[in-house]
Amino acid sequence: TMTGRLNLGVSSLVTAYYLPYLLDRFERVFPGVEVLLVEDRRGYIEHLLIGGELDVAIMNVSSVDKQALETRTLLRAPWRVWLPSNHPLLKREAIALEELQSERLLVLKNDELDEVTQQVHRLAGYPKITVRTESIEAMRSLVAVGIGVAVLPHLMYRPWSLEGDRLESRPLTGELPRLEIGVAWRKGSELSETARQFLVIVGEHSRLHQYTEEVA
Repeated sequence: TMTGRLNLGVSSLVTAYYLPYLLDRFERVFPGVEVLLVEDRRGYIEHLLIGGELDVAIMNVSSVDKQALETRTLLRAPWRVWLPSNHPLLKREAIALEELQSERLLVLKNDELDEVTQQVHRLAGYPKITVRTESIEAMRSLVAVGIGVAVLPHLMYRPWSLEGDRLESRPLTGELPRLEIGVAWRKGSELSETARQFLVIVGEHSRLHQYTEEVA
């Protein structure tokens, strides 16, 4: 049985929506490996990777430093509009950003979403931002009771959550950069055996994951 330690970095986006199932799988296959986890902002995780303090990291890899880091995309999550279950736009199969101009927009504060959130705001014609929150549970409840609508990655949509029967989502038309969840490690570094095996498990997990149809 393999033993050792894996120093793993993750962003907050990954911690909530991707990590639990992945860690569970890795620890069942390699129970002798101790996983030490660091969650932080993407820029700091990159800094730790480049400095050799982390073996690998899972985060949004769409705009990391590709000269310093190797990356492998696991899933590409499209963006969707979250709406309360009685919203007239639900009659549409897909929604254009400009149709949100007269809506009240709810914004999830997260460093990995900031760049695209700003583009959404601009392309939607600068709708009024009613609430900015770091809580995804608050976001679900605010949408469900009709305080506003939100544009968020599909992987965050949990129809079985507490408010799931009171909100729905629709795909967005138009061009927005998709969120790319992937694994990253320092370019040119010799990966430890634990890190190599982690990449194998990550690859297997992403093929079985419910969002694999989004990977090109």
